[in-house]
Amino acid sequence: AFRLNAASLRVGDRKLELAWEGNAPGAVSLRVLVELNGVWTSLGSAPVTVEKKITIDVPDLTQIDEAGLLSLRTSRVRVEMLDVAGGVVATSVSPVNVDCPQQFCGLAMVGKLMATLDQRIAFASCGVPQTYREQQKFLG
Repeated sequence: AFRLNAASLRVGDRKLELAWEGNAPGAVSLRVLVELNGVWTSLGSAPVTVEKKITIDVPDLTQIDEAGLLSLRTSRVRVEMLDVAGGVVATSVSPVNVDCPQQFCGLAMVGKLMATLDQRIAFASCGVPQTYREQQKFLG
């Protein structure tokens, strides 16, 4: 059975790398879609390859949100396997990963705000990992 294993966005050069396992009988091409504002939007298509991986060009899928954090405009990608007539014979959905997670999370975003030992201890003792927005409120 067809299953999408990985979807990795190369943020800098706007390319989406996809890898999958299995195939669907009669499938000759793939259609790649992302969910933008609740609607599945087509990014392109490619022939099914023997290597079971492709790289396609995509528009800029990042944005700076109201909190000033870099975020993705989409979190999921859907790949549809199509037959010769263009009919969907298999579908799989996967989360979108990025090649530069440090730009989206980690101490690069809040390190300067968490400079003192007291702040680090206070944050660590919260017990539950906070989102970056929660961290901003906590440190602000």
